[in-house]
Amino acid sequence: MAYCICVISGSAYSQNLLDHANSYKYAEYLFSTHQYDLAAIEFERVIFLEPKDTLAKLKLVQSYRYLNNYNYALERIENFFPHNLNYLPAEFSDEYIKNLLYEHQYQEASVFLQNNNTLDLKNKAEYQLGVLAMSNHWIEANSFAIDHSELLSESEKYVGVNGIVMDGLQTRYKSPALAASLSAIIPGAGKAYTKQWKDAVYSFLFVSASIWLTYESYSKNGFAFNSIFWGSIAIGFYSANIYGSHKSAKRYNLRINQSQTRKVEDILLNDQRNKAP
Repeated sequence: MAYCICVISGSAYSQNLLDHANSYKYAEYLFSTHQYDLAAIEFERVIFLEPKDTLAKLKLVQSYRYLNNYNYALERIENFFPHNLNYLPAEFSDEYIKNLLYEHQYQEASVFLQNNNTLDLKNKAEYQLGVLAMSNHWIEANSFAIDHSELLSESEKYVGVNGIVMDGLQTRYKSPALAASLSAIIPGAGKAYTKQWKDAVYSFLFVSASIWLTYESYSKNGFAFNSIFWGSIAIGFYSANIYGSHKSAKRYNLRINQSQTRKVEDILLNDQRNKAP
């Protein structure tokens, strides 16, 4: 009889450890110690035990975001609130926009912000300015900042993002057409224009050498196999030099835009940096 009582008591105690309250405490411990992969698993179980636990749902979404699993974080929010995303609770609206921005879904983020009815007006405006800046739409971002300057005047995030917008307005991008034209005139000049100095030197040497070899071969042998061979190589190098310069200008511009986008991310989404190393 005593044995049966112990077994029953032990079973009840074990069951109690796995109930909603204790499971939530354990999940919260994992979350607070930055063990987000384990926290996500435990919060999923907590929500299974209590589907109405909104705080567990929020912590679950945050766990996925901290794990850089942005798409799944978005999916879980959409599953939790399937009827109308425009009326998400403010905390979930904030999570939803953050995950969209980390996924670089700027158009979707812009539409979501326009239709959202729960975010604080200042917070909403900060994100709207951020979306324009992360999309590198500097003129539109500057106009938005001016139109909402009174609302955003006391926002540190606004000050930071607006500084990047001012830098963006002053950015001098490289013209792909000009880079290609320069390389057509002087091999490697387009690469030098985009500050790819080593590539510029290599392009000049390879194109010049192949043209010289073509000329030498034609001078000695006329229109023979060797002349055609070196001529083909010269044309190939010359064409690649022009095409490469065009791409180099595009890459140059992309690097600038990506650098500015990362700066905006650091300002708007900096709670992501709370992760443990």
